[in-house]
Amino acid sequence: MYLEFWAIRAIVIEKNLEACDEPLVVMKMKQLKGKWLIAFLVMIALLGLEYGGKKYLENKKFEKKEKQIVEVVKMERIATKQIKNAYSNLKKVEFKDDYSHDSMTGFTLVTVLVTSKSGRKAEFDVDLGPNEDGDDQYAGSVARPKLQEGETKTPVIVTFSDGSKKII
Repeated sequence: MYLEFWAIRAIVIEKNLEACDEPLVVMKMKQLKGKWLIAFLVMIALLGLEYGGKKYLENKKFEKKEKQIVEVVKMERIATKQIKNAYSNLKKVEFKDDYSHDSMTGFTLVTVLVTSKSGRKAEFDVDLGPNEDGDDQYAGSVARPKLQEGETKTPVIVTFSDGSKKII
């Protein structure tokens, strides 16, 4: 009886294989190829998402830095007007590109090189505050530079920390 069972089973398997155009091994290979293809496509999609996410974060960081530079230049224009109102006979005001920003207080410390018409130069640091929008006199946190006090009425050449120049 045991032998008959296996003999019948072998005949059934043989009949099924004959009824099928492709052998069982080929069918299994096609199934595996489909699974590998799906796995490969999923891996490509994940890599694409990772790359896209990385680029997105880099762009966000760049935009934030650009926005900060625009804000600093805006504050530098105000500081220039304040310096002009505090010192007379100024010829040139140059903001250095090495500034430091304190995110807790919102203040930005920038180094300024001021040149008078007589050729005297003074370098000092200026605190640029987020709410300073007046044309008042210079109110930096360091000792005042040794320049002639008064007001400069003539235009001054200004070089901002981003490299741009303007006559104010």
